[in-house]
Amino acid sequence: MVLLIIFSVFEGLGYSIDAAGMGGNTVSIRDCALQSNQASLSYKKDISFSYSFNKEFSICEIHRANLSWNSIGMGIISRQTPDPGSGPDLSGEMEVRIAHGISLSDQFRLGYSINGYYLRMKDYGNDMAGGFDLSFLGEVYKNWVVGVNAHNLNRPRMGRENSYTLPWSLSVGVSYNPYPGVITHFAFTREEDYPLQVHFGQRFQISDQFILQAGVQNEPLRLSFGVVVHTEWVSFHYSVRNHSRMPLSHWVGVSYK
Repeated sequence: MVLLIIFSVFEGLGYSIDAAGMGGNTVSIRDCALQSNQASLSYKKDISFSYSFNKEFSICEIHRANLSWNSIGMGIISRQTPDPGSGPDLSGEMEVRIAHGISLSDQFRLGYSINGYYLRMKDYGNDMAGGFDLSFLGEVYKNWVVGVNAHNLNRPRMGRENSYTLPWSLSVGVSYNPYPGVITHFAFTREEDYPLQVHFGQRFQISDQFILQAGVQNEPLRLSFGVVVHTEWVSFHYSVRNHSRMPLSHWVGVSYK
């Protein structure tokens, strides 16, 4: 069966539940998820795991799971678009990536990931493709960190009729950590065929057990808010984002590290 791409796919998957609560981007934060900046994996020596779920605009069901250990990470993202008529899902997208973070020095780190994409569309068939990401993280001055992430550098394509190029994007950001537990983050994202996005987010650690997050982005204008609650063994995460025309998007998740 011929796969015919009729709308954009694999867009909006490259951020974590914490990024969702901080304006949609955490490219220059040292403990960000492996989808945001693979170079941050070079900080991770112990085993860590995270899982999150959200129902974007009350329609698309998205599951994200990440596992990392000793600078190596693996991530799986699944997004399903159910059929309103209770039939088979209209579409299903899955991204699987293996990533590695490399410490070049105490200040500078590189990262990369190899990504596999699988797309299934009702009445059109399925297809697969592979992508490649490259990232950089640098502690440039005292408490300032710069991050860069280039997504789908090889411009993978799907479909045999009217083939579709999976979106590439470039994110550049800077974060400032003036006090322990306080982070201010500012970033730009340029995605193919879309206007430049600007992201601003803040994180405040109120206590050892409680973190507040907030952020904003443009194109489209979206406000976000997040909460993280730490316990002895695991952490619980919640984020919410608005949209000018669509319902609120709620995220829930759990992590261990």
